[in-house]
Amino acid sequence: MSRADEERILRGRLAVTQAEQHKIKPAVLRALPKYRAVVCHCDGKFRKVLIPPRDHEGKIARWWLDRDAPFFFKLGVHIGLIK
Repeated sequence: MSRADEERILRGRLAVTQAEQHKIKPAVLRALPKYRAVVCHCDGKFRKVLIPPRDHEGKIARWWLDRDAPFFFKLGVHIGLIK
């Protein structure tokens, strides 16, 4: 056995393979309701947030506010906290 073969075998035994792990499992992402997303901050924290659809002017879509929006979101838009 040559020196190169011995080194390859030795390296093969010492090589550690690490499978890449998902930060958030795909099943969790698929289970999110419509207009929800997971936002990752640079410090490593994750949050599930609501991202409403926008119309052509960049405002929150009126059809969504009338139909699907949560009550407190509608209230925030109505009093001007959310634009």
